[in-house]
Amino acid sequence: METLGARVRLARDRKLWTQRDLSDATGIMEATISRIENGKYRRRPFRATLEALARALDVSVEWIAFGDEQGKAPARSDRARAQTPDTLAGVEGKIILPEAA
Repeated sequence: METLGARVRLARDRKLWTQRDLSDATGIMEATISRIENGKYRRRPFRATLEALARALDVSVEWIAFGDEQGKAPARSDRARAQTPDTLAGVEGKIILPEAA
């Protein structure tokens, strides 16, 4: 992921959260989250902001800030997996979930 905003949105979407949900979890204003995601935040967020986002989104500060960790996207949460319609019935009636891209 190239930008901080794209990483925040990806991690938020994987948790099936709205910007309001993320705001409630972090204490960061919803408008600020929107500006970060849309690349309209005029400065680099403070470390405390990045830490709050990372903690709420279950990702590392390094990934959220720089896209480190071999460029891996965060895994889908169990809640997100359970709610995705793209599950497939596998062998012997087991459910096989597709891996996150």
